[in-house]
Amino acid sequence: RRQSNLKELRMEAARDGNLAAIRQTYPEGCDIEYLNRKDEDGRTALHWACANKPKAGQSHAECVAYLLERRANATTVDDGGWCPLLSAASSGNADIVKTLLDANAKVDFEEASSQCTALHLACSKGHTEVVKALIHAGANCRLMDGNNQTPLHRAAGTGRSRIVELLLSEGVDVNARDKEGNTALHLAMYEQQEESCVSLIRAGASTTIKNNEGETPLALAPDSFCEAVTPQSRELPREQARRK
Repeated sequence: RRQSNLKELRMEAARDGNLAAIRQTYPEGCDIEYLNRKDEDGRTALHWACANKPKAGQSHAECVAYLLERRANATTVDDGGWCPLLSAASSGNADIVKTLLDANAKVDFEEASSQCTALHLACSKGHTEVVKALIHAGANCRLMDGNNQTPLHRAAGTGRSRIVELLLSEGVDVNARDKEGNTALHLAMYEQQEESCVSLIRAGASTTIKNNEGETPLALAPDSFCEAVTPQSRELPREQARRK
């Protein structure tokens, strides 16, 4: 029971970004196996330090740096298939992402069930600085997840227009299609994300490509929205676009 309580305290210190407690728990020269010991969900202290967005008075980035200096495993995977980099990217911790990448974390590591990468997660959640850090580290912007969605699909469908621009500047395939045959423009039009739609069309996104249901991007939004984002829509009404 005492061991269980100690483990909970270790994970709590990491989760809360409590650097003083982390230093006390994992002093210089501590056993590496002890440092990388996992909880009941397969998470290490490093996982927990990466998974939470810091609040006032918390020091998650410093905890991560300290744990890595003590030789915490930057590529360890929990029972859900997540490595620390995925956790940091999802929570928007750009400084931690950079620290992990400097410690040789795998930039294109894929989560087991969804096959999404850190870049997919950061794009979905709009973490622009994380996206920049991942791209700078050589992240593959064209990788598809389990639904054949690229990071561009993720960003466009959630209205992350700044990230859409960043990905387009990397020369991604603007007309890549997911398992349902949708392009990033299909998703952006369906969600009526105006800035993303304009950027995609300017980058050469097709307004006539059909998904598996035979729908073009223009078929997925009201006429008024189509007119706002592209002049072509005035010449190609939605019903005509669907039939073409």
